[in-house]
Amino acid sequence: MTTSRSIDREKLSEELAEIEKAIQTIDALSKPLRTAESALVTVREAILDRYGAVIYDKCECGALILIGDKYHHCRDGEMLCEECAPTYADVKKQVEERIAEGRGPDQEDLDMMTVFEVMAERGDSLDQKSVVVASAA
Repeated sequence: MTTSRSIDREKLSEELAEIEKAIQTIDALSKPLRTAESALVTVREAILDRYGAVIYDKCECGALILIGDKYHHCRDGEMLCEECAPTYADVKKQVEERIAEGRGPDQEDLDMMTVFEVMAERGDSLDQKSVVVASAA
């Protein structure tokens, strides 16, 4: 690393001048957008408060998932609303395919296999949606 005494400050300033100017221009142009965004966030919060709703996440289909809604948390981190959520049979097929392809079983697969076994013992249908209820905790 060069010490500050050996830096050609004039040359450095010349090279950075256009970049600094562009940054200032972008900042000035984006300020109204930031102000508008802030106003919209405030309005959104007021609407949510009026309905007593709290957003938990958003489904890939665009539907809001609110606290208290049923949803599915995919392995890749995506959240799905109840309508888009897979059934337990779908999840079981995915687990079986991962294992057949040599990509498992990992701990999540083993946990799901236990869920399938418990469901079978209780006589529960794998055709029900694989969902949990969104909570604020």
